[in-house]
Amino acid sequence: MECSTSTVVVKAIRFIQRLVGLIGPEGCCLSFNGGKDSTVLLHLIRQALPDSYKKLKYVYFEQKDEFPEVEAFIAHIAAKYEIEILYPEGTFQHGLDSLLRDSDVKCIFLGTRRGDPHGANMSELQITDEAWPTCIRVHPILEWTYTDVWQYLSGPCDGDLAYCSLYDKGYTSLGSMRTTIPNPQLRLSDGSYGAARTLSDDSLERSNRRHVAKVTNASQ
Repeated sequence: MECSTSTVVVKAIRFIQRLVGLIGPEGCCLSFNGGKDSTVLLHLIRQALPDSYKKLKYVYFEQKDEFPEVEAFIAHIAAKYEIEILYPEGTFQHGLDSLLRDSDVKCIFLGTRRGDPHGANMSELQITDEAWPTCIRVHPILEWTYTDVWQYLSGPCDGDLAYCSLYDKGYTSLGSMRTTIPNPQLRLSDGSYGAARTLSDDSLERSNRRHVAKVTNASQ
């Protein structure tokens, strides 16, 4: 699998190889939600561990109002790369607790980047917060930019790097259907939207996410 050899890619691959070499693939898990960042991690893990990536755990912590395209993509990835994706019940926190309790997982790979909400104070290796089940959070692409993500996913590679189709329809950041629209910055004159990789200003990555106020019983 020959892909980009940029500095950030090489660094991430070596980081993954060292960590999995220390812990063992059975002790590692990828949180895979179908978004671009976890998709980058999936492909980096495949690139770093071509002979053992299937031994890792892959888990999807379901959210309400998920896009059908995301669900279809996750199923497609499982079939294409012959990996089993676990679907724990309950919240992310409860699902992680059951995963750690029922397996040998000691660390979980996450696609967090520095520019994400709560990403500013993260480190590449970090123990979960006190209120959470104890494991190591691993952030191999923490210092990647939005541009880095799309240069990797769109760059030269033997066999295209699959990603969710919504990113070719103007979506630059994916949340639930209630909170996510195509990015207005990519709207074209004919009313359609350009692909996510064409966004020229990284700071506008999340400008397609909207706040939806919680509905209280009094206002229903």
